[in-house]
Amino acid sequence: MWLAVVRAVPCWLHFLTSPPFMLVTCIPPLRSPKGWLVAANTNRPSRGAATPCIAPRSHEVSPHGKALSAPISS
Repeated sequence: MWLAVVRAVPCWLHFLTSPPFMLVTCIPPLRSPKGWLVAANTNRPSRGAATPCIAPRSHEVSPHGKALSAPISS
């Protein structure tokens, strides 16, 4: 920042150099966490919410959006 103020670097130079710098310093470090998350989801897939379903199931709803039966109580 100090160098940009002292040397009065033109804006077009910032636009030319900033995107490649950001791509090189931001994208590669994200590959390892992404691979870890994909592997974790493959080994132990999510099972959905641990709480009982509040909304009626799709087979319990008419095409007009009204429930056909009473909600299931746990």
